[in-house]
Amino acid sequence: MGEKPKRVGDLLVEQGYVTRERVEEAARRQGSTQEKLCTILIEMGSLTERDLVHFVANHLRVPHMDLDGYDLDIEVIKYIPPEFAKRYQVVPIDRMGGMLSVAVVYPMAPEVVRELENMTRLAIKQVVCPKGEVDRVIRHYYEMTLPGLRSGF
Repeated sequence: MGEKPKRVGDLLVEQGYVTRERVEEAARRQGSTQEKLCTILIEMGSLTERDLVHFVANHLRVPHMDLDGYDLDIEVIKYIPPEFAKRYQVVPIDRMGGMLSVAVVYPMAPEVVRELENMTRLAIKQVVCPKGEVDRVIRHYYEMTLPGLRSGF
């Protein structure tokens, strides 16, 4: 039989991001909530958003970037409706030909990627970014720049 896949907490400890004790404490706090372990570790001050981005990008071999100071084209933002952006924590950042690059906090499940590809009629390239930056972009571009597109953020 194959080896059991390692849990994210174990990988974070192995790679030196957090201690085993902090992971165990976060797991206890997680209990039956729907919150992700990494989110709890960040709330506890045991893991930074940037460390999480580097961990996810390296582990899943996906690109990463910071959105701070990145100017987004309002026409690109319009590819993803506000409800979808908020629900999946995703924002479009660039379009080149038939490909739309999107900033994500956590890589989207394949079925969500397919839904987004069907919605936009473009191939999707995911780029991992810190949650605070994705949230800031959602607030700025969907709430302030496109007030007509507000949807209960």
